[in-house]
Amino acid sequence: MNAKRLILEEDQRVDDLSFDFIENEVGRHDWSKNWPQFKQKHQTDDALKAVIQAWLDSIGEQCDPGLLVIHIDGLCQSQAGKRWR
Repeated sequence: MNAKRLILEEDQRVDDLSFDFIENEVGRHDWSKNWPQFKQKHQTDDALKAVIQAWLDSIGEQCDPGLLVIHIDGLCQSQAGKRWR
């Protein structure tokens, strides 16, 4: 496998895990507003990463929880100001 394909597969995996985490732990309805509240509830980045790591462990996945935080933050920024239809 070439490096570009591996990177694309890892990006897709982070994307899939991010959406699974949102749906299962944050709530899929109005998630872009719920995510900041979810983050604030856990008070520190380390506490938030620990929650995500526990979730990853529970589903048998290995991934850097910090990558999921960054990815979900980016998804929220891309949704800023948009309304559901």
